[in-house]
Amino acid sequence: MSIVSELRQVSRAELGPLADPAAIGSGAAVYRGTLDGLAVAVRQPRITSSAALERFHSQVHLQHYVTVRARQRTCVQRGDEKVSMPAGLLPLLAVCEAPPFYCTVTPWCSGGCVFDVLHKRTTPGTHSILQRLEWALQLAIGLQNLHELGVIHRDVKTANLLLEDDRVLLADFELAIMSNSHSLPNTESIRESSAHAIRQANEGKHRLHSEGTPLPVGPSAGRLAHMVGTTVYMAPELLSAERSGWGSTYASDVYAFGITLNEIVTASVPYVDRQLSEPELHTVLETRFNELQLRTAIVTEHLRPRLDVDALGGREGQRLCELIERCWDADPARRPAMSAVVKELAALVDQLKRSSFKAVRILRSTLAENPEGALAGAAWATHIGDDEVDASQTPRGPAERTRQASAATGADLVSETDPSALAASYFGKDAHEITTIAHELVQSVAHRPFPLSDTGSAAPAGFRQRLDRSSSPASVDRSDRVQAEAYAVSGRRGPDRMEDRHLVASPLQLSIELVQSGPALACWGSSHILGVFDGHGGVEAADFTAALIPDALQRLLGRNPQMRPEQVLRELLCFVDMCWSLWCAQHDASQALGKRGLVGSTALVAMVHSGTLYVANIGDSRAVLFEVQPDTALVPILVTLDQTCTASSQERARLQEQGARVLADSAGTLRVEGLTLVTRAIGDIALKRYLTAEPELYIQHLQPDREYILILATDGLWDVMDVGEVAKIIRGTVQVPGLLARRLVTEALQRETQDNVTVVAALLSTSAAKAPLLPPPGDAAREHA
Repeated sequence: MSIVSELRQVSRAELGPLADPAAIGSGAAVYRGTLDGLAVAVRQPRITSSAALERFHSQVHLQHYVTVRARQRTCVQRGDEKVSMPAGLLPLLAVCEAPPFYCTVTPWCSGGCVFDVLHKRTTPGTHSILQRLEWALQLAIGLQNLHELGVIHRDVKTANLLLEDDRVLLADFELAIMSNSHSLPNTESIRESSAHAIRQANEGKHRLHSEGTPLPVGPSAGRLAHMVGTTVYMAPELLSAERSGWGSTYASDVYAFGITLNEIVTASVPYVDRQLSEPELHTVLETRFNELQLRTAIVTEHLRPRLDVDALGGREGQRLCELIERCWDADPARRPAMSAVVKELAALVDQLKRSSFKAVRILRSTLAENPEGALAGAAWATHIGDDEVDASQTPRGPAERTRQASAATGADLVSETDPSALAASYFGKDAHEITTIAHELVQSVAHRPFPLSDTGSAAPAGFRQRLDRSSSPASVDRSDRVQAEAYAVSGRRGPDRMEDRHLVASPLQLSIELVQSGPALACWGSSHILGVFDGHGGVEAADFTAALIPDALQRLLGRNPQMRPEQVLRELLCFVDMCWSLWCAQHDASQALGKRGLVGSTALVAMVHSGTLYVANIGDSRAVLFEVQPDTALVPILVTLDQTCTASSQERARLQEQGARVLADSAGTLRVEGLTLVTRAIGDIALKRYLTAEPELYIQHLQPDREYILILATDGLWDVMDVGEVAKIIRGTVQVPGLLARRLVTEALQRETQDNVTVVAALLSTSAAKAPLLPPPGDAAREHA
């Protein structure tokens, strides 16, 4: 067996004709050539300065050193002979240094790079999870080879992994450096020691180098002033501004290996967590928000790509996820050495081969021709009556939609300005008791200046109200996981006209008194509340609603903890509307004709409780729940309907039965009494006879171990986008709620929306339950249905 021990010098003519480049990168072009009758890859760097030439010589020297000295090797048939090459690493066969032509020559890998195989391949073929784990094992062995030689690669990623038959080879040593505990021997010493190195390798006597955390040295250490590598694979210590002096280490290579291993297992681009029609790493960074925010989330919030614990199933899947998590640990000192990674991964692969494991999870090399096909192909599952709405607004899937407002709702009002009459219309025989509770709550905020809520900033920064919570009430074997964030901008209307507000209470924070009052109340502490509120005529009603809901909800639960969640939401919004009427009565001499007579707000509130999503809607903000399918398509299974004069014939009929006039304004838009577009609202006291706060309720049971994406947004988004367009944007955006919200808001601004825009984005999932949390709905729960 021979070894590529001496670095072969070749001329350009020996490489055969070099046609068009097979690949072009920022620093080099790669051509397919021939050497000794065998296909080779000819990499020609761009040499534009003496420094670039020095980097080329250093890269050649280092890659040759690795080719010769790597301890773990494999035998490869090249032509008529078997050649010993480093396992898991792309060997250097030859070099051409004939000015002005410089190039390195390596074996041609006909399988392409792993990134393309995972995400872009269009030819038929399958790659089982076991095959992909063997790829990862070969990469781990290659990295172990490098680290034992004192080499830090600094750019481990699937785009630098080449496939040849069943072998995976780590390529691209342009950024590789020697650690400060090792020095690169000169070419002569490499040549002299090559045979001895192979003997040591065969005898297993090669001494392992210690793996510390040295500072980088070498020709490329700092040729990029800010950072070196590819952002989504870079360790947090390299991304952190506070640790800008921290250099690449073996541990940073291990971190990149963890990200790469997870990408190979899940077949998902890091931080995108799904397959795209044309996925590229730049889709993570070119989503119209600053790369700095992704880096910040990785460093400060320990954001990592999504794991797939079910990829192998059972204990093996758990072991694999634990290994990945150790590799990408935020603390470099807690990451394992590559030798330990190789040992554990090899044991896992060997166990899977010996067991009866069948790789049922197949990576489909052929992606769906229409990634959004599910949007067009889903069948209606709920009859929605005669509403004149766009198809993009209509619910898909088994959503249970209950219209809560009857034709008599507004007609029961004695006076549009009397809070007691309003309470009677909403709560009937319980009106007196609830009015007392409302007076107490309003009194507690009577002297507080606006804004009352903590979401009053006209142009809030990104990642506001980031929440990532799991909740599991003691009385049920179920865990609802909610990750939610909000983003809002005033847009073209300017900061002084910002009338949107939002609410993220995840989970709901109950008072100590309620928690201690018994399990019936304590279980509500596992609920998650999200909401958006779009004010009109001023911001006060929206601000009041967002600020009051948490306290109002606790007071209503304290009165009757046995209410069903849908009943809770219905009473909550009606109660807040009554509180607004009381608050205005204390501040305005004449509510109907006072300065707040036409101040109102929409209210879109979602509650996740015991594995079910409940949505209450008043006005023209809109909620959409997408179910993430096994093939990563997004299917909208719940879409609320807009309650406006123009969107719903049923709403117009209800208003006309109550004596309201639906008149066109100067622009031809239908409005209630020519004043208000929405047909339901909190506030609008002057029109309260017609504009009820009775919400439409939607109920969607979440399937265990399924993933969902919930979007709540004010009409500033929906004025310029439909549900299908929102789904497409979500599929092309990092699966982080704050980035989803920001991307949607930014897209609305780019489409020149004329209104304020607020988006709450949430990732939802739930586990299976063995018993219901609350009793089945009784008459009380259906009282207002």
